[in-house]
Amino acid sequence: MIVLRSILLLATVACLGFLGYTLYATDVFGDPAGVAMELETLIDSPWVQVVLAAYYLGVLCFLAAIVVIEKRPVPRIIWAVVGLLLTYPALVFWLLLRGLPEMGERSSRRLRTLG
Repeated sequence: MIVLRSILLLATVACLGFLGYTLYATDVFGDPAGVAMELETLIDSPWVQVVLAAYYLGVLCFLAAIVVIEKRPVPRIIWAVVGLLLTYPALVFWLLLRGLPEMGERSSRRLRTLG
């Protein structure tokens, strides 16, 4: 479990670092109009639309798991909103903090009832 958590945390930090580097390299704050034109051209590509659809379907499936696993309604709503706004980095943090421990506890309960 510790190895899996470490790998997920490392992947999340790498993803956020890559995002920061991309923002720095494209000079988003210096020339927002140029970036908007490039994004418009990029989004017109059918492959980019397919990739975005697959990405957000994955986010929605992850959010469905959060709704099923979280027992209390307030954390469930908070994690769902944060997951929709920040997507996978926030969802991986949920998995590290809440998902893996809860899934481990549920599986150990099942094993105790079988044995």
